[in-house]
Amino acid sequence: RLRLIFAPALGFVIVQKPRVRMSCREQDPPTMASQVNPAQGGAAWGAMCLLGACVLFPYNCLLTAQPYFDLHAFKGMGFPFTSMLVYSGCLCVLQLGLTFGGESLTLRTRVGVALGSSVCASAALLTCAVLAHAWPNSTAVYAACLGFVALLAFSNSLLQTAVLGVAGAMGPRFSAAVMVGLGLSGLLSLGLSLLVQVGEKLVPHGVSEQSGEAGVIVAVALFACCIAYSLVSLWLFFSFLSRRERLASGVIADLETQREVRREESRLSLASRRSSASRPLASPAESPNLAACTEEAPAGNSSTNGDDSSTWKRALLALREVAPQAINVAAVFVTTMCIFPGVLSQWQPGPGSAFRGSRQLFGTLLIGAFQVCDVLSRLAAGWGARNIPPSRLWMFVLLRLLFVPAFILGELRPEACPLWGSDVGRFLLAGGLAFTNGLFASLAMMFGPARCPEERREVAGIAMSSTMVVGIFLGSLLALLLQVLLTHSL
Repeated sequence: RLRLIFAPALGFVIVQKPRVRMSCREQDPPTMASQVNPAQGGAAWGAMCLLGACVLFPYNCLLTAQPYFDLHAFKGMGFPFTSMLVYSGCLCVLQLGLTFGGESLTLRTRVGVALGSSVCASAALLTCAVLAHAWPNSTAVYAACLGFVALLAFSNSLLQTAVLGVAGAMGPRFSAAVMVGLGLSGLLSLGLSLLVQVGEKLVPHGVSEQSGEAGVIVAVALFACCIAYSLVSLWLFFSFLSRRERLASGVIADLETQREVRREESRLSLASRRSSASRPLASPAESPNLAACTEEAPAGNSSTNGDDSSTWKRALLALREVAPQAINVAAVFVTTMCIFPGVLSQWQPGPGSAFRGSRQLFGTLLIGAFQVCDVLSRLAAGWGARNIPPSRLWMFVLLRLLFVPAFILGELRPEACPLWGSDVGRFLLAGGLAFTNGLFASLAMMFGPARCPEERREVAGIAMSSTMVVGIFLGSLLALLLQVLLTHSL
């Protein structure tokens, strides 16, 4: 916008930018994502990937330590089931709440509280692991442990919505980076567990597995690493991304500025309405201009801040815009969670299997293959975005439902077909489920926020995160129902 000031007397034209300050409604939204050069932002991509791994790393460490809690600390108390139910239920409720109110909190507040509570929850779970070794099957320790699992869900919900909100504002590449990090967290916890177990084997007299000593050492090491990773992530966000990395710091500053502008608009609008309500109303006879002003005022604009400044309405609008991709990401995880790890963990090596007599090793390798293929598929999200149109992603998501009967037949009728009965076929099924899970979920998380204007992409990223968690929760409930039905059918 340039203003031409003609000066005929001087015979020339002066071109200058206007100095009139535009209102917030007149300003164009910052083009944050459009400034991202695909050839640049490598440091920001890596940092977002590491933050994404930090989101699920504590919970994956809890999952890796589940054998100790289930077989030694809380034997026969159903800790894997109750802890999963507490975690996923709390996470689902908190994520939905943050979708409609989380944007009003600053990013620094959300990330700081999330990582601080993650440190506290990890330290508390470490303490519970030690206490449960000294006093196994203690009801008090069991209840406290479930309470700290709920605290971990609180930390996860805050951090996940914050990280995916920033990634949605930065662009699809960075949403994919966070999804890669979420997948890497499982490999990190698994690799760390195997490393500790190898170290235990190198001890001269060994470490007893029967007494639970080996399990408690693994649990302590895992939760100690969670504490260290959360502290490193504090530096990563507050020092590197918020201050040193140009691209991320610009996006974070723009998001905070927009939040302050909306808050100020809302405050001024509320003050204006209160001021108008406190004034005595004049009759049309006393004020001839009152009727004219009433007629000229457009309907539906009684508030100067408009619908878009309301956090609730902004969230509903963003949900409506991302709905197709939100349904896709929820459906992906419903399909995955209803058969993994529940049905897969029930597969037994067949008579001709190379793992005959080693069911635990067979299950561990299947889960490891799933995690590796899941991470590889998330790294292939860029290729998928170039070859799969957003409008056709739902077709591929729907085709994934074919994995459900294949996995069920692998438990009920493994001899019927080599695809779900042989070692090679089962590893192919586990890898195919993982690859399609990571790829299609990453694509949906990339395509969803891109459907929104840039000023609503943060809340769109939060909404996508919430629908992903809802899909995981529903899939977990379906898995429990499916296992009950399969148990009765056997």
